[in-house]
Parts: sequence; structure tokens; C-alpha cells
Amino acid sequence: MTDFVIPTPSPKPSPTAYTGHYGFLVATGAGYMIRGESSSASLGTIDLDPIAVSPDGRFVAGWTRAGDELQIREVTKPTTLVRSTKLATGERGTFVTWSVDESGLLFALNGPGWSALRTLDVTSATATPKEVTRIDRVTLRPVVWDRLGGDLVAGLIVEGGNATEYVLIRGTETPVRKTLPDKRWQEAPAVSGDGRFVVLAAQAEPLVRTFASDDPTFVVETHGVNATTGASAIGRPGTGQLGVVLDRQFYLWDPTGPRDPFSTQPIVSVVCFRFDGSAAVVRTLDGLALLDVTAKTFAALADDVRYGIALP
Repeated sequence: MTDFVIPTPSPKPSPTAYTGHYGFLVATGAGYMIRGESSSASLGTIDLDPIAVSPDGRFVAGWTRAGDELQIREVTKPTTLVRSTKLATGERGTFVTWSVDESGLLFALNGPGWSALRTLDVTSATATPKEVTRIDRVTLRPVVWDRLGGDLVAGLIVEGGNATEYVLIRGTETPVRKTLPDKRWQEAPAVSGDGRFVVLAAQAEPLVRTFASDDPTFVVETHGVNATTGASAIGRPGTGQLGVVLDRQFYLWDPTGPRDPFSTQPIVSVVCFRFDGSAAVVRTLDGLALLDVTAKTFAALADDVRYGIALP
């Protein structure tokens, strides 16, 4: 018996016009510096790593440098602790991601000879983490937690910087492990903004694999033609799309529909999106640039931008 019910897919978010200011998190030796898009002035630093930005761009979840405490900070008050969860002795946190509906966190941690995925409901002040799977002799990385879509959790098993298996947990069912083909797949998960699709990009060849997050058995492979390049992918917030780089070309990748290509200049990889998906930070042959996905215009970026955030 299981409490998992075949769900209706989570609805696509309804984007609304943002009336504040767009900002970035910039990687520095002291943590992630907060700044606006139109200014290089620092608005503070968030000393957590690795981190994940909430879907609305207002909060950051991440690990302390010791890796023993998961914290949530507000980007406008970076030194104020919103929420904190400490791990047991001998456990160390590795990665974290927000649930599709922003109501919880899915995080990975390592213990002596094992790795685990746990969830945390952030809407309840008294909620404690719930372990959904623990696997010996591997390292797990969280991919998606779709609470609206039937409490579905997915993760990647990574080894040496490459994803080697996809792990799926439907409710309380036994985890399903799907071995990935012997390729150098990027270990950073690429999930559409609605949580429905996953894209795996090969690092050393022009190849991407697209599949539904709840069904890794049906895969669509897309091959490029430039054998000297790899591929890159990241989810586009607020939509059912992904940003994909293939053959030095950037696409808004819709797994269920058309793909919108951009051909104004060669793109090496996609780094992140604005929190609302209106622009992408991409790496060109000349460095980082901000690509407006509507106007299809580029603006050079000087700093090591890693994430998009919302500012007042």
C-alpha cells in the first residue's frame, strides 16, 4: 500500500509583472554579494554556500561554511536569520533546492558512508525535516520536490562531478533508481519552472536528454552537430520551459511545444535566470552577458553573477 496518488500535474505558475528592481547574487570569497542589475554597489553579503534562491527571488536557503546548519535569509536583510535547521553530529549538508510551490526545502546531506534526501516544510514554524531516502555509498543531489503534484521527490546520484543515476520517490514508495548512460552529464539539475520536466546536458558533447520528472523511463534525446562543444541547461522560473545551450545556440526549451532559438551571437553556457524568467545570464565567448529573452538583446556583465534575486 502507498499514500501516493497519481497526481494532476502542478499548474504552470501565472507570471505577473514585477514592479521592484532586479538584482544579482555575485560570487566572492566572502560569500554571495547582493547588488542591483544597474549598480555595482554592494547591498550586503550572504555567507552561505551552496545556496538556492526561492522562486519569488526574495529568500535564499543555504548551508553555513561548516555544512552543519541549513539557514534561510531574506535578500533585503542578509544578516537576519529567518529559519535555521541544524544537522546531527557526523552529518554534513551538501545541496538544497526549493519546492515548486516555495512552501518547502529539499536538501541533501552526507553521513558516514551514506547520503540522504530530506524535506522541510517552511510554512510551519514547528515542522522538522523528514527523510525520504537514504542510500549507502553514494552522493545525492536534490532535483525537485513537487508537493502539489503528489508529493514527488527526485534527486541525482553524482560521482566525480557527473550525474550517474536519477532517483525518484513517489510518496512513500520504494525509491526508483534509473541509471544514466555512460556520459559526463552536468550534476546541476535542470528542472522546468513548473517542476514537470528534467533536462540532462552532456558536458563533453552536444547532447541533451529530456524526460518527465515523474517518469524517467521515457527519454527524448536531442543531438547537436558541433562535436567540439558540450551542452548546458537550467530551468526557466515561472514557466514550463528550460534554458538550453546546444551547438553554441541558446533556446527557450519547451518539452511539450516549440523551441525558441536565439542566433545573435555564440553562447557557451547558461548560468541562471532572473527570478521571473524575463532574462538569462549566459556565458558568451567574450564573458558573461544578460540576455533579454523578449527583446533578444545582450548586455555585458562584469561580475561573477550566479543567481537572480528580487529587490524593492
